Amino acid sequence: MIMIRKGFAGAIVGLSALALVGCASSDAPEQTAFGSAYDLLVAQDYASARDAFLAILSNDPNNAYAHLNLGVAYEELGETELARTHYGLALQNGSDAPIAGTVEDGVVKSGLATTVGALANQNLAGLGG
Repeated sequence: MIMIRKGFAGAIVGLSALALVGCASSDAPEQTAFGSAYDLLVAQDYASARDAFLAILSNDPNNAYAHLNLGVAYEELGETELARTHYGLALQNGSDAPIAGTVEDGVVKSGLATTVGALANQNLAGLGG
């Protein structure tokens, strides 16, 4: 998995933007849906990305990657409590799920292995309160 992250490598500050570049599923339609949702998040069409990740979760309610990305969409839309909820669900459903790298300010940074849990925790910390 590759993630998108705005901010700096050491921590995520302000609005966190994490998005996956794929889905570790053998289900091709699900991968296509995930890729489309990711593209919407990258394009900063947060309302459409939110709707796309909600659709993914309607078929796969325990998808930690979708919860993490939905949290980002909600955070970018100013829906802090919903972001907090979905970051928590990402932790609950796949804290150890691997992420192979990040995209920061449009630059791919592969080899920065982390987990859904680490990024969800950083995002939660960035929300404060």
